[in-house]
This record gives sequence, structure tokens and C-alpha cells, in this order.
Amino acid sequence: MFDFYVKGPNANDLTYEGYIKKIEDGESIVLLDVRSYDAYRVAHIPEAISYPFSEFMNIDNDYPDRVQTYVLYCDEGILSYRALEIMKKIGYQNVYDLQGFQTWPYETESDFL
Repeated sequence: MFDFYVKGPNANDLTYEGYIKKIEDGESIVLLDVRSYDAYRVAHIPEAISYPFSEFMNIDNDYPDRVQTYVLYCDEGILSYRALEIMKKIGYQNVYDLQGFQTWPYETESDFL
């Protein structure tokens, strides 16, 4: 059977173009890659910080600024949305879910170069 996941009322999707516009406009953004550290090392969006979903129990200690803009991504958007829900529930105000990394159309980086 297929797994089906529906985004709830906290959904705050950001398109790739919307993300690029925020960067071009000079907005201060913390870009968090919530995939595994191994997946991050293979390829990730430039300026992204590896912060695996498995570590999200520490998000408020590691990133205490609740008004900072955070953009989250994973492979398909499921884990990043779950991470967004966690952040919203504990009071983060500016959290966005970027479309999945699998279809990221721009430059990527690798830690294996």
C-alpha cells in the first residue's frame, strides 16, 4: 500500500524561486537540511546546514532565535514539513518548507570533492 501524508494547517511552503528571491533580497536565512548527515555529505544546497530530523529534539537549544527566518528541506518534503510542525508548535514564527531536494534545479555542493 502507498503511504499518504497530508500537510496540515501549519504548512508554509516556499518555492525554489521564492527562496532565491529571499536570498537576492538580502534576507537573513538559516537553511537547514533535515536529511541524514550522509545524504547531506553526498549533495546539498549551498549554504545549507546539516541538521538531521533525528536531532530536532534539540532545535530550541541549537537555534534559540524564534524570529529568525528558517528554511527547511529534505528529499521529498515530508520530514521537512514534520520539522516545520515541531518548530511552529514551540513558537518559531518564520519557518518555511522548501520543495524537496530531489527536484532542486540549481547548483549543489558535495563534501566529497
